[in-house]
Formats: sequence, structure tokens, C-alpha cells
Amino acid sequence: MSDNHDDVVATLQTICHVSKDRAEELLGAASGSMERAVEIHFQQKPSVARAKDSNDFGLISIDDDDDDDESGELANTNFSNETSHSKKDMATKPLLQSPSKKPRKSGSASSGKPQQSSKPKGTLHAFFSPKKGAGSQKNATSPDRKIGSSTRKRSPVCTPKKKNNESKQSTSLNTPTTSPVKEVKRPIKSAETEAPVDPRLSYNTLSKAFTEMTSTTKRNAKLNTLKMVLIGVIEAVGGIDTETSSREADGQTLTCALELISGKISLPNSTTVAPVPLQVSGAAVSGALQIVTGGVSKARMRESYRSTGDLGDTAAEFFSPAVSLQNFFKARKKRDRADDEQANNDDESSNKGASIARIHSLLQSVATVKPGTGSQKERQGLLVKLLRLAASKGEMRFLVRILLGNMRLGATIKSILAALAMAVEQVQTGKETTPQCPAIQTLQKTHDICPRLSRIAMALLCGGVKRAVQDCTLEVGVPIQPMLANPAHSLEEVEKMLTKGSSTSDETTWGNEAIAEWKYDGMRCQAHFDGNAMKLFSRHLLDTTKQFPDAAQFMLDARRQDEGDDDVDGKNTNKERVNSFILDAEIVAVDPGAFDRLLPFQILSTRRGAKKDDEGVKIKVFVFDLMYLNGLSLLGNSLWERQKLLRESFQGTPGFDFASSLKLKGYNEAEISNYLSEAVKGGAEGLMVKLIGRACQTSEGDLTTTTKIPAALPCPYESGTRSATWLKLKRDYVTGFFDTIDVVPIGAWHGNGRKAEKGFLSPILFAVYDEEDGIFRSISRCMSFTDSMYIAIREFYFRGTPYPSDVGIIEGDSLKTKKTAAGTSATSSADADVKDAEVEGSDDEDMEGGEVNEEGASDEEQEDDDGNALVGVNCLPGRPPSSLVLTNENCSIWFKPSEVWEVSFADLSLSRTHTAAAGLVDDAEGRGVALRFPRFKRRRPDKSVEQATNCVQIAQLFKKQCKQC
Repeated sequence: MSDNHDDVVATLQTICHVSKDRAEELLGAASGSMERAVEIHFQQKPSVARAKDSNDFGLISIDDDDDDDESGELANTNFSNETSHSKKDMATKPLLQSPSKKPRKSGSASSGKPQQSSKPKGTLHAFFSPKKGAGSQKNATSPDRKIGSSTRKRSPVCTPKKKNNESKQSTSLNTPTTSPVKEVKRPIKSAETEAPVDPRLSYNTLSKAFTEMTSTTKRNAKLNTLKMVLIGVIEAVGGIDTETSSREADGQTLTCALELISGKISLPNSTTVAPVPLQVSGAAVSGALQIVTGGVSKARMRESYRSTGDLGDTAAEFFSPAVSLQNFFKARKKRDRADDEQANNDDESSNKGASIARIHSLLQSVATVKPGTGSQKERQGLLVKLLRLAASKGEMRFLVRILLGNMRLGATIKSILAALAMAVEQVQTGKETTPQCPAIQTLQKTHDICPRLSRIAMALLCGGVKRAVQDCTLEVGVPIQPMLANPAHSLEEVEKMLTKGSSTSDETTWGNEAIAEWKYDGMRCQAHFDGNAMKLFSRHLLDTTKQFPDAAQFMLDARRQDEGDDDVDGKNTNKERVNSFILDAEIVAVDPGAFDRLLPFQILSTRRGAKKDDEGVKIKVFVFDLMYLNGLSLLGNSLWERQKLLRESFQGTPGFDFASSLKLKGYNEAEISNYLSEAVKGGAEGLMVKLIGRACQTSEGDLTTTTKIPAALPCPYESGTRSATWLKLKRDYVTGFFDTIDVVPIGAWHGNGRKAEKGFLSPILFAVYDEEDGIFRSISRCMSFTDSMYIAIREFYFRGTPYPSDVGIIEGDSLKTKKTAAGTSATSSADADVKDAEVEGSDDEDMEGGEVNEEGASDEEQEDDDGNALVGVNCLPGRPPSSLVLTNENCSIWFKPSEVWEVSFADLSLSRTHTAAAGLVDDAEGRGVALRFPRFKRRRPDKSVEQATNCVQIAQLFKKQCKQC
């Protein structure tokens, strides 16, 4: 029996509350029509006596003796959309009232069957009958009458034949003929929806905007769509009122909208700014969908998912409002409403849907289900309740996507803030705003310092962007976005930064003073202390205090406890007791048995909390910046001022130290190169070269009292910015490679030869992140892995097994390129299978070690009991949509974008196969950029996929390479 038939049977069971056999019987009598089957069920139940000599399921007369029983059953069935009778009223007053008993009239003697009128009989049949026209009279005898109306009168089906002038107005229902009864319309009430919702605050409105956004790749179009939605929300809550000091409830409503757009939910009264994980699996959502969609089979759902690659699209495909009797009737009436222009829109429902506040509240409930006995059942119930609120395909699609944590809108938090700033300015000034609105940058910077949408939303409603800047400032306990550095690909870039803005006066050349700090291979840490509590946050603003309680104690022990005068730089300064602070530091794994030798990040990543002194991974804190001290923000101070206060306020301890650094007064290539080599030998990744905001003398000359010292570049702490005053110079410059980038694995092929025998996946397809469109664009293939890494890749993507702690770390000499006498690169045997797919072969050609087996099957490709191939835990069932991945490659296996790897490469080339930076480089053919001779360096579990190298950075690298040629 077909899946479609099974689905119809399951839906009929849900609607009529009957057994499977009864549903099959009804469908057979109705010739496969579900609507006819529902009609038959409610017109003739097994408990209702059938007409004599009638062996079919046609409409038949019903004895008046059965009225009470039938009325009781109908009274307990919630199938009316237009009535709001209470259970008490419905129990005491039958929905279908009949006149006093009359003898049943016999039909024609020749036929032996009851005579039936020319019009359809029965309320459900009348309900399903096509509408005669938009202008038809709606009175008590109209087939459009609601079956729940208390004015309906039930009469025997067999009626005497009437005159022609009367037959046009007659039906099977006897009604008073004196005057038509006016139809009473009442608002629809449902257990799953709330009372009338302002359309501007409904999730239906949001889902329409989401659908519009996914239909375009133009950033400005997406911003304008979001802007209009947010204008509606702001106006619905009362607009912007500069005279009100607090608008907490309105701010919460606006916050709900913003979080539903971003797909990241926070908890009420939460002290953390990081979104709370919903902890919902795809299997849990699929199970809920089966319930909500009336029992769609797993096979059909699996087939759809393999086709779409997105569970949200699958949910939309099977969405139907006919999942309950109430929705069944409502949907039928809507289809019959031919004069309604919206009736032909299959993505809408006559219901405006649930409010954004209700959707947000249910998502919070899902996120706060406590683990333990019964938690799975509780979460499943909440998922079903949430998905049943969907009033359209669009709502269903995006509810599922938000549950799975991937909205696929191509809108980052910066895009959402840009649209919010535009909306606020337009509401406040009444003038049209554009993506060039100055308020955008202001609001984004405000969010970098105070990344709490709830606080920003309330401030905006109380006075616009200016009020947000005033109210949303640096606060201890609320992490800020960290300041980041730009990668330097050569020492020439360091020279350019150090001499930028240099001048000459009195035969003296002035440049920019800087420091070169070790770039530690650890975990970025932002430490907050308010005088009572200590909190640590990661670069993603996650609370890591419980993971590193010893690091928190190291920082507290290192702060100055006394007060007094001390000489600093020859000046008498007053040292205050450190009562509160915000530090920027790096937590690094060390080997205490080898004089605190620095260990790689992979060792630190195995840390799950503090252990006893003789157990676990030992750590040390290296601090390099100070953003807040004793109630004062230092974000606007230059780096040299911040570091001076840092050294005055803290002191070195066994677990706490200042980052190793070297003062640079101008550019000295030998000095920087030697210090870079020293850092690499010491276990660091490289150097961080930072301007400190002070000019320095870079050539000999006598200074006099009239010598004018030029102003230095300001060097404040630029939260959330990849600053031009910080450069990172990594060790790959020393080993001879051009640079490394961070990529996301998105697919693979089954290897051939030895790799096929071992079940290895090779090559792996890499992608970089397109921040503007929110998608991943392919950039190269790579095959430079050890056997242990190949095994780990296979286990991770097929079974979800975490990587071993010793796999995916820096490989040492095996990854270095050895220079031959001719100056060309020669790879070791471990890298002999590395090939550049773009230059040395296409997908159809055999490449040494890089062969592609498009049709081969891996030994990991198992089947379930039905013979269907199982999809790996971290794999996609088919080719991902262009809204997620854009490439001209055709992988045998597609990965979920879920991790970041660091790779090195020789240089960059234009490619018709790969799409990275397409449209951003000067190429008339619109080609993308590809890596040549990529080599895997290590995994980067400290980074999210959105923090991988982006397309703009790839375009910049390519342009710099072209200039050097």
C-alpha cells in the first residue's frame, strides 16, 4: 500500500478518532476521497441505525430516536470554527435540533428506496459543496450555514416533493420560512492560539519576511525587508517615546522579534549574553513532525529530506492545516471562498498565527527542559505544541529551522542591527532610511560593548540610538566583543604599519612606537571581577568560569591588595587597591615538569574543569590588556596607558604572568625576525605587533625644546573590530609558507586504491564563509592527512565520534616544505598525494593520490531494515541547497558545516570550479579563487564556522598576491 494512502488513513484516524480498519472502510466507501469519508463518518456512525434496504454509505434518514445519542456525540466533538458555545451549553442544547417526531415517508414503490430531494442532504455534505458564487444569499437555508449554529433544525432526509418555485430555496434542513435567520459569526478560538494578535506582532508576519529574504541574495533588499518588519513591531508597541524612562514590556516584545530573526534565544533574567542552546536533535523534530502532520511515514519524510537537504523545507512540504477537525473545516471553507483573493495562496492560513511572544516563550520552555527521567517526553510535547502553532508553510519551515539552529536567512547579527538602526531612525524622524544610515555603525559599536539585545531594545524605545549609546555602556559581568588583529603576510606589512603617518622635523624622523607580543596557542579569556564575583568568558562570550576556576583564582591572587606610593618611570604614583577589573588574557596549557613549557591548544581543549594538583591539564594565564579598572572604563585609552595601569595593578605569580613582549621603536627587520623565531621555538604561534599610541624617534637627531613631537595614531581598545593597529605575524612566515587560512570541511569523495580498502574519505572539499550571504563557498580540495586523521574524519562524520586529543595537531617537520637547490618546493612522502585539482586535473581525470570515486560505496555506508542507506551523524542526506553551500563540485558525501580547520597553501589561483570570493576579484568571467597545494595544519575547535576565513579576506589575499607578481 502506498505511503500516500497510509498518510490519508492516518489523517482520517486523527480527524474522526476511529480505528485504522474503520478509516479504511470509510475511504473505500468514499472512493478514496478524504473529505467524503469525513462527511460519511459524521452522517452515519456505527451507533446510528441504517435505513432499511440501504447497503451503501450514502446519505440516509436517521430515526428521531437516535437524536439524543447523536447530539451528545456531536456536542463533544470540537469541529465548529464559528461557534463559541461552552461545554455546558452544548451538553444541554443539542447542536442539531429536530422538530417533533413525524412518521417517515416512504419513497417510490417501484424503487423500494427512500426518495431523496434533488439538493444534497446533510450538513457536512452542504459544507463541502462548492459555493454558488460570492454574491449568493446567506440565510438559514444556505449550504454555507455553520453546522454548529443553534438555529439549525434537523428534519428527515426524505422530504415531500415541492413546487418548482419553492424547490430553489429548499434544502434538506427545514427552517422557518417567515424570514431568513442572520448568520452569527464569532471569532475562531483554538487551544493552540491566543486571542486576536496584532498582525505586526504575529509570527506569520515574520515568516513572510523570512521567505522574502531567502528569495534574494542582495544584502540591501534583505535589510529593507527586515527594516519594514521592525518598523511594524516598533509602531505596534507604541513607537519611540523620549519622555518615558522605562519600557520593559515593550522592550521584551522587540527583543522577542530580534531573537526570532537571529534564531538565537536568551532566557528571561539571564546574566549571560550568549544564547541558550535549545538542545533539540533532528530526530526529535522529525518525531514531532510526524505527529503534527497526521502521521506522515518515516519513509516519505526521509525521501523528502534527501531531496531538499533541509528539514524545514521537508516540514513545509508536508504542512497541512487539516490536522484536526477544526482546521479541516476551516481549510475547506477557505478553499470554497472563491471571491477571496487570498484563498489561492497555499502558503497562508485564514488565521493570523501565534504572536512572536508566544513562539518565543515556547522556545524558552524547550531550552529549559531539565535533563532526567521524563525530559525526552516533556521536550517532545513542547515541540508538538510549538509546531502546531504554525498557520502556514512558511511558519512551519522557519520554526523547524530555528529549532535546529540554522535560519538560512543570510542575516548576521550585524545585519539585524543595521536593519534595527534604520527602523528606529525612520520611526523617529519620519524620513526614509537607507543602508548608508550613520546610525548603523553607532548601534553596532554599542552592541559590541553591550551585547544584550534586551537592554538595547528598551533603550531604543525610550529615545532612539542616542539613548542606547547613553544607557548601554561597559559593565563588569557583561562580556564585550574582543578586539581582533589583521593577519600580516610579510614583514613588509609590519614595516608599513610602523611607519604609517611618519614625519620628519629638525632632521629627525618620527614613527609609531609598538610592541611585539608572543601570540600564545591557547584560549582567549576575558576576566570580569566586580569586587565580589569573578567570571571568565571565551572569545564567543560563553561563561567558562566552571571550566577554569583555577585561572580565575590566579587572576585574583595577582591583583594588588595594598595601597601606597611607588615610583613608575621615575614618577611617584599612587597605587590603589584593585577592587574591580576587566582583563584580556590567554589561558595556555603548560608542562609544570619542564619549567612551564608551553603546550599546544589541542591539549588545553581536553580540559573539562579543574583537577587535583596531580591530575588534569595544568594551565597558566598570560595577560596582555586591561579594559576596566576600579569603576573606570579604559576602552578609550591608548594601549601604552592601559598596559602601564595593568603592570601597576597586577604582579606576576606562578600561575599568572604578563605576555612576553619586545618594545619596537620603528621598524627593524632583523630584530623582529629574531624575536619571531624565539617565540616559535618557545611554543608560541607567532607574534602580535601592536601600535601603542605613542610616537617615537626613528633616526638620530638632537631634540630641543622647540622640537615638535608629532601626534601618534590613537590606539584605543576597539571592541568587535579587526583593527588596523594590531597585526598577527604567524610562524608560517618562518617555515616558508605564504599564510594559513581557516576553512570549513563541506564534503568528500570515497578514496580509491589503498584509501578505498581502508574506507578513507579523500579528498576533502573545503569552503570559506561568505558573511554577506551567510553561505559557504568552496575554495579547494585537500588530501594531506595522516592515516589517523583519515580514520578520525570518517568516525566523526559517520558516527559522530569526537576527535582523539592527539589527532589534528601540528605535525611538525612532516608539514614543512623542504627547499631544493633550485629553490622549488619538494614535499615529503607523507604529502606525496597532494594535488591541486584546479591546475593538475579535473574530476574526471585520474590523479595520483587524488583520484575520485564518485560511485564507490564506503564500508561505513550502512543500511537500515528497509534497505535504505543511513545518513552519517554529521552528514547531509544529499547535495546542500545554494542557500547553504555554493560550489561547482559534486561530492559523493556532503558534510554538515560543523568545524574549522587551519590549512596552509602555496598561492592562490582563479577557478571556475570554486566560488570563494567570486565577484570580489577583478575577473570578467566571475571566477572564484582556489588554493594551490593546500596542506592541512590542524583543527580549530576554538572557532565557530562563522569565524572561518571569509570571502573578503580571500579577495584581499589574492589582490596582494597579484601586486607582488
